[in-house]
Amino acid sequence: MGKEWSHVSHAGSKITKLFDQDVWIFLAQPGSLVIIKWLDDSLYLVEKSRFAGSPINNSQLYYDYSFMVTPAFKALEKWLLVIAPYLGIDKERIEDAENKGRFNSFLNDEEIEKVVKSIVKKLDLRAEKRKSFRSSMHALGSYLKNLRHTPAHCTSIVENADKAETMLRQIIG
Repeated sequence: MGKEWSHVSHAGSKITKLFDQDVWIFLAQPGSLVIIKWLDDSLYLVEKSRFAGSPINNSQLYYDYSFMVTPAFKALEKWLLVIAPYLGIDKERIEDAENKGRFNSFLNDEEIEKVVKSIVKKLDLRAEKRKSFRSSMHALGSYLKNLRHTPAHCTSIVENADKAETMLRQIIG
């Protein structure tokens, strides 16, 4: 897959088993290796937290365990940027999200319907799939706001390694 794929994973073969062939087509694009690196970092920290005696396993050791899941949130954001052009999201919105961290430019309540219409047209979704897709896009916007945006600020914390692992599993799917 090219020189860029020489990354040695902490998580080993687990990381390669996370995604199907269609996903790997996108992950093989230039600049996408960082997605694997970030997921690998989070998987490694979660794995290390499971060992008895691990300092990460001690829920009293840290005040906030968001450091375990933050790389995975970055991976999710990068993934959205990688697939966005294929879904028909215009270049200006993608650049705004990438340069300013403003995913709300296409995932907030006011803009999402425009984006959904564009994606539905681009993917030629049938009527029965449109409603499900629309719900999924709204859920993604809420997910990013609640599980990525909030812990990134001082308004909440990730209380322990188990909660960080749960958040990571939600991101990976």
